[in-house]
Amino acid sequence: MKRLRAAALPGACLLCSLASGCGAALTATPAPMVAAAQEYRLGAGDVIRINVHQHPDLSVESRIAEGGDVSHPRLGPVRVGGQTVTAAERTIAERLRAGGFVQQPQVTIVLMTQRIQ
Repeated sequence: MKRLRAAALPGACLLCSLASGCGAALTATPAPMVAAAQEYRLGAGDVIRINVHQHPDLSVESRIAEGGDVSHPRLGPVRVGGQTVTAAERTIAERLRAGGFVQQPQVTIVLMTQRIQ
């Protein structure tokens, strides 16, 4: 009986090390992929989701028009074509602040469908 317990010990150690998160680094997103997503320039035909933190009434999903504008129900047309996702987030946040909709808007944009190039 003692031999069975001793033989099971290495397997138990492996199980404990995996459960404690030693393998967590294997699931991390590579930095170049994240950087490439930030550098992507939005354009006509892209479908984006604009999320305004704690303001679901200001969040919207829309297709970017040929002229580079996205239609927002409260802001009207907003030019985001040619901008990076980060720059477009800033543009929309500034418009929300200037329009008096949100004092400190936290805007995130998710690219839902990428245009065919």
